[in-house]
Amino acid sequence: MFRLLVFILALPLCFSCIHGDVTERKKIAKKKKRQRHAKRMAKNRSKVRYKFSNDFQKTTKTSYVIESALERGQPTIDSATRFLRANRRWKEGHKYVANILWNLSKAPELTAKQNARLLRAAVLYQDSPYLAQSTIVKKLLESPYSSANQIALVISSSKPNKKIKAVLDSYLSRLLALGDMSALQNPLIAEAVQANRMISSYSVMKQNLMTSGNESFARAMASLNPRQASKDFLGYLNLANYEELRQLHLTQVDAMTCGFIFNHLTMFYAPIEDPNFVALFLYATSRNKMLSDAAEKALEPLVKRHRHYLASLLARMPPTVQISFVDSARHNLSPVKKLFLRDFRRITANEDVHFEVDSLRL
Repeated sequence: MFRLLVFILALPLCFSCIHGDVTERKKIAKKKKRQRHAKRMAKNRSKVRYKFSNDFQKTTKTSYVIESALERGQPTIDSATRFLRANRRWKEGHKYVANILWNLSKAPELTAKQNARLLRAAVLYQDSPYLAQSTIVKKLLESPYSSANQIALVISSSKPNKKIKAVLDSYLSRLLALGDMSALQNPLIAEAVQANRMISSYSVMKQNLMTSGNESFARAMASLNPRQASKDFLGYLNLANYEELRQLHLTQVDAMTCGFIFNHLTMFYAPIEDPNFVALFLYATSRNKMLSDAAEKALEPLVKRHRHYLASLLARMPPTVQISFVDSARHNLSPVKKLFLRDFRRITANEDVHFEVDSLRL
């Protein structure tokens, strides 16, 4: 009887020991599984990391890393950049790439292979954390090859400094003296001027905007002198006449550039005393929905402040423009626009315009 009692009391203890042993074995198995998975993932990451880098190791020479990147192209360039940053070798790599750019800029003739090498070296040079050397930029700008000139402008916009600003200033002066308008209208020049804050080159950007209509020059003007740009943008908008704006296709102006200009005019208001201000009314009547909506947004804050003056300004325009403006306002009649059209109805003397405004039932 006593033995049976001892057996019954010891039975739960035996079960707990067995269960505890099984639980411990499961924990150990899960831990080993996690370790195997971590090793497998680390191995895969190592393969991906060195897939294009020819297994760069800590003992790999900097020159070999850079030459591999220049030979193979973009995937290896990314690996070389990571290697130089991780191993703190950018100082040595920056000098090595700078020497390559210097030697290629002095080459009397650039072959296709040298041109590709120059482009890849410029990509590495931009990724470097050190300042760009103005002597290299100057040498590239003096090269007779347009690819070298464009690379110099890209480096100038990505790594601006005071010395490069002086080099760009002399380069623009030389182009103006030679009358090389095709080179001056390069959009990369606008990006370099904007990045280096070359306020003295504002007039060049304005001239290029009027002749080429590229959005980059408008962005440069807005960055260098936003207040003056609001006035000068009106001259560009006025290049398109009423007949052209009533068509879907624009030839005298660029639609994307106009969109940027109207967005700028919502922040820096256009001067209402400028003779080209009436261009905003013309764009508000455009068949291009994007341009008409953007012009109305630029006009709305000015209408709130100078409603009577703008109404008299619109009343001086041809009747066809007045009717078109009233017709375009029909689809989006805000309270401000209703007050403006009531004042305009009292000022204008054309009966057809009166009939058009009366049809809105203001």
